[in-house]
Amino acid sequence: MNKLHKMLDVWQKSKNLLLKCIRPANFPSDERYDLVSQVRHAAILIPSNLVEGAVRGTTELLQFVRIAIGSVSELDMQLETARHLSY
Repeated sequence: MNKLHKMLDVWQKSKNLLLKCIRPANFPSDERYDLVSQVRHAAILIPSNLVEGAVRGTTELLQFVRIAIGSVSELDMQLETARHLSY
């Protein structure tokens, strides 16, 4: 199995970010299936797309990096919303 992604600093950092987002602190229980679910989904897509791009090779890597960047933007918006709501 190709483990090229494990050598990428961006993958390591995105994995650490995912681990922090798995259990978001201070979210009300009624957000469990809404905002918390969206945060987790966006956070898991970042390293997942980096892995998929790395496995597919250099010709498709850039496409998956762009998808991961989109997920970073989604996560940023969701966390900004949480901050605005004082979660």
